[in-house]
Amino acid sequence: MQGKILLARYEILQPLAQGGFSNTYIAKDLQNSCLCVVKHLYLTTTDSTVLQEAKRLFKIEAEILEKLSENPQVPKILDYCEQDKQFYIVQEFIEGQTLTTKLQPNQPWSELEVLEMLKDVLQILEYIHSLGVIHRDLKPDNLIIRDKDKKFVLIDFGAVKEFNPQQSQVISQTIAIGTRGYMPLEQIKGKPRKNSDLYALGIIAIQALTGRNPIDLEENNQGELIWQPHAQVSSTLAEVLNKMIQIKPQDRYQSVVQILKDLEKPTVIPPSEVKIHPKSKTINQAKLNMETKSSANKLFLWLKSPTGKNITFALGLSLVATVGVYYLSSKEKADKLANIEVVKNQLETAFNNRQYEECFKQAQTPETIATEIPENQRIDFVVKCGLGIAEVLAEQLKFAEAIQK
Repeated sequence: MQGKILLARYEILQPLAQGGFSNTYIAKDLQNSCLCVVKHLYLTTTDSTVLQEAKRLFKIEAEILEKLSENPQVPKILDYCEQDKQFYIVQEFIEGQTLTTKLQPNQPWSELEVLEMLKDVLQILEYIHSLGVIHRDLKPDNLIIRDKDKKFVLIDFGAVKEFNPQQSQVISQTIAIGTRGYMPLEQIKGKPRKNSDLYALGIIAIQALTGRNPIDLEENNQGELIWQPHAQVSSTLAEVLNKMIQIKPQDRYQSVVQILKDLEKPTVIPPSEVKIHPKSKTINQAKLNMETKSSANKLFLWLKSPTGKNITFALGLSLVATVGVYYLSSKEKADKLANIEVVKNQLETAFNNRQYEECFKQAQTPETIATEIPENQRIDFVVKCGLGIAEVLAEQLKFAEAIQK
């Protein structure tokens, strides 16, 4: 194919990728010297049924790309033709890297990175679904992070299937197309729905959070993925992702809008990434005074303990002996209380997800203590997470280690 010229205009330069039905090449538009991508229908079988279906899908891809050309996150189609009984699509070349190159094993993304990816790709899916199209092969290889603006671009519509955008029910049965690990059960059966794409995106997000390929994750007795023990994730995002990957399509989100709405709910993210909205700082002053007085008394006792004396970082407190409270402006008090709630939620999430080791260590870090979380609550997490570690060790017959905990 190298050196071949299509339509007296597009010169094939080099191979780009090979798929089940087609090969893609980087080409040069001889009219303007711009790079483009040429997709060539790859047919090696003599089975008439397969040939007919492959040609049908190829034609659909060209028509779909024309329909979706208004969205800047879908490659524009430049041309398509049949030449020498071969089929070709010429489309815009996207400079960037596939998501696959960014999803390295054992290198999980932060929750903020995953949220940004989710929201960006969901906007693309909302657009294509509104035009009556599902992708059916959403996977990291088909998402390109564009160099110029770091936006995601969805490629490879060779497996698309049109549906009625007014309906979310089962679409007419078709050939099962997709990729293992990202394809839900109904799609394997050849009955894809628009929320089959949502399932695939949920799996991609879980892969990013865990740093693990989805096919390497274990399943419970109901066939659900066991992924949360391998991820640092807030309860809000975990609930959204679990709903996106429900086995039964009727139990999943039915639309992108529903997911975006739930993603706007309050979430728990690492303290270093927390941005407190000004409205969250408005707190009832009477309640605040009571809480700070109680905290000050407990902190005073704690600072006299061996643990408190060994702390090497500044607490920034001015204890007022006569009233037992420390002086802070309303804004500073609100900030500190907000940070305490963040840390408490993190510890609670880790404990509920059986991440006992992480919970146990975090409850004793200088950063956690610096938030001025009430000492009795912090110690409570140390104790129950320590017991959790011991329980796990005992289950593994590591009794000597369990007794030490």
